[in-house]
Amino acid sequence: PDDTKVYKLNVADFDFGKKIISMKKGVLEYSYDGIDKLAVFKTIDSLGCIVVVVASSKEVFSPVAAMGKMNLMVSMGVLVSALVILWFVTSSIVRPIGDVEMGLKDAAQGEGDLTKRLNAKSRDEVGSLSRWFNSFVEKLQGIIGDIAGHTNELTGSSGDLLAVAEQLSEGSQKMSSRSD
Repeated sequence: PDDTKVYKLNVADFDFGKKIISMKKGVLEYSYDGIDKLAVFKTIDSLGCIVVVVASSKEVFSPVAAMGKMNLMVSMGVLVSALVILWFVTSSIVRPIGDVEMGLKDAAQGEGDLTKRLNAKSRDEVGSLSRWFNSFVEKLQGIIGDIAGHTNELTGSSGDLLAVAEQLSEGSQKMSSRSD
């Protein structure tokens, strides 16, 4: 960019120039006037010269740095999105399973209240499990109700049998005293 140095500056006078001349082709990083530079060069034998393209390292690597920042931002966005989705998915699975677990635990360790039912709103496997458990508890409640009814009948029949046994005992005592 400085026209005053064109054809007036001998590159061979600088360390970087000596390296370029000795290497003949390649890439070289160096510092000139406090600015980091990047040189790409190749010897053209047919012309008898070395073609050198020079740019500041900052200028060369600024798109790479910008892409690195963009990649970091996109990666963070994807990670946050994945965590949010993962949280929603796991909570939609774990919460219903936890509810079923608490219902089963209450049935197993609780007061034996067969009127309680599990929440069976969902249409997935957990909801199906809840509905089948509720069906089982309803049948169990019906069986226990039948047993309670039969127990009452049995209690009534026992009372009747006791009355008959008392009458038989009284009758046998009367017979025993008549036979005496």
